[in-house]
Amino acid sequence: MFKEGLLKGKRILVTGGNRGIGEAVALALAKVGVDVAINYRARAEEAEKVCAEIRKIGRRAVAIQADVSKSPEVTRMVSQIQQELGGTNILVNNAGMMRVRKPEEITETDWDEHINVNLKSAFLVTQLYCPRCGRSAGGGSSTFPRWQRRLEDLSGRIMQLLRRVCWA
Repeated sequence: MFKEGLLKGKRILVTGGNRGIGEAVALALAKVGVDVAINYRARAEEAEKVCAEIRKIGRRAVAIQADVSKSPEVTRMVSQIQQELGGTNILVNNAGMMRVRKPEEITETDWDEHINVNLKSAFLVTQLYCPRCGRSAGGGSSTFPRWQRRLEDLSGRIMQLLRRVCWA
């Protein structure tokens, strides 16, 4: 999956890393030598279980509770990761949610929660993370175009969400 030794010794943040795809990514990367910060909003026991599995592999792991759709919590989370792991080199924006409902049953509160968790959280974490990532990777002006492409990718994700909700 990865070139031998390519990621060894790196540190990663996986938002929503306590279950599902986030858990699988965290465990796969730990197996190739990456230390992992697991972010979760709820279900602390699941996050601690993933961290225990990572530690069994021989890598460092920390579980950090934060609602990544709220800027102060993102700031606190990044600070805690800095203290406990020495920061990160890799970001996996995985936090997400989906409640399947008919379009006429979706409330404004439901919509706001979807946008906050599935879109705003990726923006907030990436916005705070990118300058750190750029410095650790040697910085330079190439950081911004990657950041801009990520935002454009998120716009496409909104359209996919709308298609699923409206034409399901």
